Amino acid sequence: MITAIRLLIPFAARYWRGLTLALIAMGGEILTAVLAPIPIQRAIDQVIRPILASRRQVGRHEVLMLAGLA
Repeated sequence: MITAIRLLIPFAARYWRGLTLALIAMGGEILTAVLAPIPIQRAIDQVIRPILASRRQVGRHEVLMLAGLA
């Protein structure tokens, strides 16, 4: 693996700006993929917690809100 990287360094040196941009873009993609479920989790929690706290049946409004999240 190390020898392959050493072989590619002279050829990749010309494109270091593009490669750096690609690495930053990949990092951003990974970060957004990891953080994507958090807003959905919070939205569902805001709908479900009041229902569980009041121990009442799910009404039309709550069903529509959950359907909108799906």
